[in-house]
Amino acid sequence: MSEIEAIVQATHVLSGLSVINIQDLLPYQNKLENTLRILERSLEAIQRRSSQLSGSVKPSLRPYSPTSSPDPQPPFQHGSDEPSPRPSSSSQPSTPRADERNSLVSDESENLGSDARSLLQALGDSKRSKKILDYLSSGSDPINGSQNDWIQEDPRVNDIKFCSTNRSLDAKFRRGLGQRSLAIEYDEWEQKIFNTSRVSELCRDLSAADQHDGHINQFLRENTHRFKDEKSASHGIRHGIRLLVFERTYEHVGVSAILILVYSQFRSVKYKNYLLLKELLQKDHLWGSLASGKSSWFRQCEKQYEDL
Repeated sequence: MSEIEAIVQATHVLSGLSVINIQDLLPYQNKLENTLRILERSLEAIQRRSSQLSGSVKPSLRPYSPTSSPDPQPPFQHGSDEPSPRPSSSSQPSTPRADERNSLVSDESENLGSDARSLLQALGDSKRSKKILDYLSSGSDPINGSQNDWIQEDPRVNDIKFCSTNRSLDAKFRRGLGQRSLAIEYDEWEQKIFNTSRVSELCRDLSAADQHDGHINQFLRENTHRFKDEKSASHGIRHGIRLLVFERTYEHVGVSAILILVYSQFRSVKYKNYLLLKELLQKDHLWGSLASGKSSWFRQCEKQYEDL
């Protein structure tokens, strides 16, 4: 009886889950999930036994609850602990827990920005993720394959413009490389002239982001002979700055190899949510490992701009 009493006492404790901060339970997620699975199996056995005792033809596979039970009598006639309602309250968390295992983002994280959640959901799409993984695993050389397109314009600007008419992963990758390379050059120029830069300012305080362009127009005026299409170059620098800021926040250059392939979602993520996005990506084994493993390869791809 001592074990039964301990289990009953545990159900009283579990019934208080609704008032506990979910974040405090995260370190115990695996233990809770194992316990819930045991409870689910036990409840199914209880229901089958209860149906046999009550003469029911079709036992329910759902936990008993006060509103769904067809029999007003409790499944056990002995004792006054009323075990049937209690499993209902303790087993309810199993539904969101199952959803959390099958989703990259948990709805329980109320403080998570919807923009970061949308990006992770995009990466969670099986068809999209397979294409990205296949592309990044192919060892393709998008820079060498694009040299015939570079005529009387900075090659990075042409690669950015190429994606406006071609939506393939190759085109998106070339666009991202061009954006990042332009932003690196601009960042180095800004550091040299002003002893600071837009990238470094944002990295110091992500919450203080605003919409000003820094000194991009001045940079383009000083290099007008190199950039025929200043509008495309300006857009490329601004988008590249976002990549550089997140790279430094994430601390692995290779993360940009992933983000440039889902850039329409990434550019919607606010700077203030970069730390949340970093946490989500690092917690996901697939994308976290890929981000760290692609850093050297990604740098090598972009370095080819310097050799042209």
